[in-house]
Parts: sequence; structure tokens; C-alpha cells
Amino acid sequence: MTRVKGFTLLELIFTITILVIALSIGVPTLSQWVQRSKTSDLQFSLLHSIHYARTQATLLQSTITLCPGSTECERNWGDSLLIFIDQDSNGTKDQNEVFLKQINIGQLGQYLNWRSFRRTTYIQFNAQGITPALNGTFHFCPNGPENEFKFSIILARTGRARVSDTPNCQ
Repeated sequence: MTRVKGFTLLELIFTITILVIALSIGVPTLSQWVQRSKTSDLQFSLLHSIHYARTQATLLQSTITLCPGSTECERNWGDSLLIFIDQDSNGTKDQNEVFLKQINIGQLGQYLNWRSFRRTTYIQFNAQGITPALNGTFHFCPNGPENEFKFSIILARTGRARVSDTPNCQ
């Protein structure tokens, strides 16, 4: 009698059970890892943008504006940032002003909120690398205040930025 090679029903059920248990443990952990990675990428992109704009302001001895938008400044923070030389310091990109950089910050940018004392939607640096009375804070609050991946980036009037894990998510 020839022996048929293969798995028995009991072996197949046992293998599938182990696979289901392993996946049920691993998928939430993988999902958290992906979310943490995207959040830290957004945090790095924001810090890089702030530092780049401040450095360009001192190097070019000009007013540099950082604002949300893809081709022109917008009111709401989204998936990209613009950095340009703002000759008239009005916070909007005019035709004659030099475009320096566009930075893609991804879909998580929709959860950003910029709050400053002058209630502007942009950040400016003057030739000394300081903000003209524009100290403020980026608050990143995805899915409400209970999210563990929330953070804030606090921008001082001197142009220095620091990260905090206690944003105002209200």
C-alpha cells in the first residue's frame, strides 16, 4: 500500500490555530509601530522645516515665512509646507517672492494646529533668526486627547524650537 504524503486534519487545525494566535498578537503591535513611526517622521519634518527657515533667514539676511500649503499659503495645516523669502513680510507668497522649499509632511498634517499670540497661520523669521512676536505652539492631536502619539513643538520668540509630549488637545 502506498503512503499518501500530506497533512492530517488535526495537524492542519493545530497549525492554523497557532497562526491565528500569532497574528492576533502581532498585528496590533505592528500597527502601533507604524503609527509611532509616522508620528516621529512628522515631528522630524516640522523641526527640520523650522530650523531650515530660521537658518535661511540668517544666511540670506531676509524675512523667511513658513506656512501650510502646496503652491500658496493656506489657512489650515495639511500635507505640505512652503518656505519662501517674504520681501513685504505679509505672510503670503506673492509672484515676485523667491520660493525656497516645499516639504511634504504627509496625511498626519491634518491633525496639526498652530497657535500663536498674533493668531497667524504662518511662522516668520527675520534676518536675526528670531520671530517678530510670533512665539507659539504646534499641537499634534490625532483622534482626540487620549492618543498616546500626541506631541507639541513649542517655538520661542528667539526662534528656538523644543518638543513636548503634553499638547493642548482641546
